[in-house]
Amino acid sequence: MLIDRTTSHGLWVKVVLCSAHRYDLFLGPSAQGPFAKIGDLNLHGEDHCELVDPSFAMSDDADITSGGACPSCQAEYGGAIAAHPADYGTALYYRSRLGEPFLYSANASTQPAALTSCWYQCGVVF
Repeated sequence: MLIDRTTSHGLWVKVVLCSAHRYDLFLGPSAQGPFAKIGDLNLHGEDHCELVDPSFAMSDDADITSGGACPSCQAEYGGAIAAHPADYGTALYYRSRLGEPFLYSANASTQPAALTSCWYQCGVVF
């Protein structure tokens, strides 16, 4: 499933369903991709929920969970994108905080601190 977020970030969001409540998220430059994992330089991407819910704010991140395996992410847990090229690929989009633009790197090893989750649960049901 693709979500057009071009007005807010200039990127497209690809949602891979793990279940109706849990999903993996990828970003790409167009509806045709290519799509890449999303890294966070400050925790594990809790702020990425804004990609599926534009009204999202970090006021209560206890309601946001993320973690383990999903069909699009074979690692048992999220972690450093650069440490799992077979699972995550080598390209990534990343940022540190909610509201910042996403930056792109074709080589995840240039951002070894970029962490990711295999799934997100943002309160949006697909």
